Amino acid sequence: MLLADLAGVQLTVKRVERAAEAAAVCERSALIAGRKLAVLPPSPCPDMLYGAIDGTGVTVTARETAGREGKGEDGRARTREIKLAVFSTQDELDDDGYPVRDRESCSYIATFEPASVFADLVKAEGIRRGAGTRPAPARRGRPCRRS
Repeated sequence: MLLADLAGVQLTVKRVERAAEAAAVCERSALIAGRKLAVLPPSPCPDMLYGAIDGTGVTVTARETAGREGKGEDGRARTREIKLAVFSTQDELDDDGYPVRDRESCSYIATFEPASVFADLVKAEGIRRGAGTRPAPARRGRPCRRS
């Protein structure tokens, strides 16, 4: 490969494919979030779309944390923050009046990208799922349980 000859960088075809796919997803999400790319909402739109986001540290190899400042005594990083989001609808209530997630409606986002990119991914997924296309209904039932 030319890249290996010129820069001494060895890449597999699969790695290049994954990088290209990830870049395309980020670019598409940025266009959707910036309202430069119109996405038709699902039909029918859900009455309520629920979103939950979180971030946590995951252990990675030393190579993946090279050059990153860590919290350990030696200053080395051993984890990276992964950002997670899930979108779902909840059409029914359980016997205690709590909403029950419709498992077949779930869509997930997971990325190591910076928060600004993650925010665009979350916004784009919300738009794709129909957020903002209907007025919010009155709340029904009890608040969701924390798990």
